[in-house]
Amino acid sequence: MTRTVVEITRNPNRLVRLEAIIWSVFCRLLISKLSFDRTIQLLDRLPRRPVAPDVVELPEESVFRGAGACLARSLARGQFLRRRGASSTVLIGALGRTGVEFDAHAWLAPFDESKGHVVLHSVER
Repeated sequence: MTRTVVEITRNPNRLVRLEAIIWSVFCRLLISKLSFDRTIQLLDRLPRRPVAPDVVELPEESVFRGAGACLARSLARGQFLRRRGASSTVLIGALGRTGVEFDAHAWLAPFDESKGHVVLHSVER
């Protein structure tokens, strides 16, 4: 099995940039109007490329800023990759302590198809 390399590109061509912006706005709209579960169900129904090329170019994160918060940005970037056949997973981490505000963050991680899961590294604080 060949592994797809995702390269972050600083200056994508206009069509790639436009597609990233469209995914950003679309995911932001979905998150604002639908539940998270319905958003994921809808995104899962969209067509994807069955096989990824050896290298997939992903515009830098600032191109996806139209999506708003980290969750919609991660979903938009994931859909962008998915349309190119690259596997990824949106991870959501949350921290809540008694008497302290709830805090959460979402990010995109590569999905290792040979292992069938995302490999996480532990962080000690």
